[in-house]
Amino acid sequence: MDRQIPRHSRPRRPPPCPAVAVAAQPLRRPTDLAQAWIALALFLAVLAATPAVMFLAGDAAYRHHLQTARHQAATRHHTTAVLVHDAPRHPEPGSDEAKQTRYPVTVRFTDPHGTVRTAETDVEPALPSGSSVRVWVTTDGEITEPP
Repeated sequence: MDRQIPRHSRPRRPPPCPAVAVAAQPLRRPTDLAQAWIALALFLAVLAATPAVMFLAGDAAYRHHLQTARHQAATRHHTTAVLVHDAPRHPEPGSDEAKQTRYPVTVRFTDPHGTVRTAETDVEPALPSGSSVRVWVTTDGEITEPP
């Protein structure tokens, strides 16, 4: 019962690259071989170019965000604002949620040009009227997020 599998019916191992696979075919045309080599060359070119493209994309994003940060740092100023009204109290004072909750309240502040303005900003709950809070203000005198 120890029979050998005939050589012609054994499964063949795949060749190491497409060009070799095409070259091994008995009915191949010259254009088939050229197409296989071009496909291999393109695959290797994409493989080699990927790190460079990733570096260039990362560098462009870094430069964009660096420029945005510099612009914001130059056009935003930290100033003190005074609450015009009492901030609402949180329903559960002292809870973890109360520590994270902010309420919109009208505040009065002086913009970078020396003009007194009023605007709305989010503050901690239960702050009384007249309390001081620090806010970020643009050169146009509008309250904004930190740079």
